[in-house]
Amino acid sequence: GNLNPDSGGLKVWNKIPPDDWDFHQYNSGVEKMKKFLSDNKSIEQTIPYKENRAVIFNSKLFHSTDEFRFDDSYKNRRLNITFLYEWVINTIIIVNLPMDTFVLVKSY
Repeated sequence: GNLNPDSGGLKVWNKIPPDDWDFHQYNSGVEKMKKFLSDNKSIEQTIPYKENRAVIFNSKLFHSTDEFRFDDSYKNRRLNITFLYEWVINTIIIVNLPMDTFVLVKSY
């Protein structure tokens, strides 16, 4: 399990990188990314960690894993599975499994 319930989620900003940025600039240029987000008055949203949760969003939006601290035992480790698709969605959707909770967080 999560040893700090106030962490471990996902951070998503409401901006995508400029068209002239290549893959390396988008994924490795942390200082450049921070400057771009600041200069463009981006809004950061943190989606809290919750077990058995799926977060579906446009992966072109700037995003990162929140700080986390999980138990090191095998059954309590944090697991992240990423699926990338060509189509783009303009919403962030949080689904808690089993499918009894469905929350639309924000549309960009």
